[in-house]
Amino acid sequence: MITGVRSPSAFPELLTVFYRFYSKKSSSSTQWLNRASKDPYTKAARFQDYKSRAAFKLKELNKNHNLFKPGYTVVDLGFAPGAWSQVAVELTKPHGRVLGVDIIPANPPKGASSIQANILSKKTHTIIRNFFIETDYNKQNDDDDLGKPKSYIATELQEPVELELEENDQKSNNNTHKNLPVELSEKQQFPVDIVISDMYAPVLPPERYWNNTTNSAFHRMANTSGLVIRDNVASINLCDAALILAIDLLKPNGAFVCKFFTGEEDKGLEKRLRKVFKKVIRDKPNACRDESKECYFVCFQKKKTVDKIDVFTNFHEVKL
Repeated sequence: MITGVRSPSAFPELLTVFYRFYSKKSSSSTQWLNRASKDPYTKAARFQDYKSRAAFKLKELNKNHNLFKPGYTVVDLGFAPGAWSQVAVELTKPHGRVLGVDIIPANPPKGASSIQANILSKKTHTIIRNFFIETDYNKQNDDDDLGKPKSYIATELQEPVELELEENDQKSNNNTHKNLPVELSEKQQFPVDIVISDMYAPVLPPERYWNNTTNSAFHRMANTSGLVIRDNVASINLCDAALILAIDLLKPNGAFVCKFFTGEEDKGLEKRLRKVFKKVIRDKPNACRDESKECYFVCFQKKKTVDKIDVFTNFHEVKL
């Protein structure tokens, strides 16, 4: 008798388990498809050629708060598939510049540029700063060239970094481009008008990108689980990472938008935001589903002097 082969009597049981698993999955998928087919924002996104229904959330936030102006420089964190970048391009014409940043590879929408990079890394902050300095510095570029989508891949996607609470590191701010000025003016140090973040759901990477550092982006970017406490903590973690980038790159009086899931931790986030911005507003666009816990902080008038140590004095990272 050949070992390792189940007896025929075991197969009905296996088939039952198989049927229950896949029928349940199919039912869930069917419910999602039915909801999407009836959703007016999903239909409108297809009709208007937006990458996703999320475009209407940003459009409504802009309508409520007048976030964008022609010529603005925009950093879109977690931009894939690109709906928010599409809206940002529309609202900053002419001469606006939109840079999408995501840890997963994705092509930018027309009129935007993108980099594949880990926002938890200081090196990514430097790459973003240099991108805007370079497009300013190269005055020979005409409007059409600036509007062409470009895509970059930042090396060392999983470079281990701390939460960037120390003072600005001179080494990390050194320019890597020969044609860029060595001494940075305030405009070059803080080249961004608005940082927007709709982060929460990454695609798992190939094994070669995984590491065991506590700041691994894939540990901190989590799909929604349906558990209110876990989703709240995960989203606040991402908002803090986006806030650090905003402190480092956003010009005085600049604006910041980030998505979070409501819960106990968002009160602490709001306190941190008020240390950086003069005006902080909570808003939930109509495009958000009623049952969703997602909400947005819309922040204005970044303070001229911000001390990261002070902002995160009471900050503690909760391990998921």
